[in-house]
Amino acid sequence: MKEYVELMTSYNARTNEALYGILAKLPEEAFSRDVGSYFGSIRGVLSHVYNADHNWLVRVRRAFPHYRAVAGAEFAAPLPLSTPQFADFKTLHERRLALDAAYLRLSSELLEADLSKPFEYTTTEGSQRRFIFWQVLVHAFNHQTHHRGQVAEILDEMKIENDYSNVVLHLKPAP
Repeated sequence: MKEYVELMTSYNARTNEALYGILAKLPEEAFSRDVGSYFGSIRGVLSHVYNADHNWLVRVRRAFPHYRAVAGAEFAAPLPLSTPQFADFKTLHERRLALDAAYLRLSSELLEADLSKPFEYTTTEGSQRRFIFWQVLVHAFNHQTHHRGQVAEILDEMKIENDYSNVVLHLKPAP
């Protein structure tokens, strides 16, 4: 399971960087324009993903405080899921890079034994949840992929080439 977490963490970091590279070419107005998606704009979608990913690391810090990757003050408090935290693309991009780096550090620190432990947390709505830790990580990876797909659809509608997401490019060849 640790190998899977490392693969998906690396994949998400590289894929996020590819997507943000495409988005860096857009005018700020196109990034922030309401296109009628659930979160309004590309900025809204990616802000939601950032906030959710941040919140998972806050929860990891609370459940497993021994991981250095989540020990920093930036992971002390959760963020509201649908509120954009950053006024512009450049700042969101910089924070996404830092967040992905934290996930990469966490995946390298992970103890295999922790992955099968119960993971208890409180949702942003105040409900208590309890799952197995590896299952929560699978959800976090899937959540990113789902919302990057929404951004890809928006880019398709804008006629912007965006074929950036292919996990097979991140696999290690079999011996």
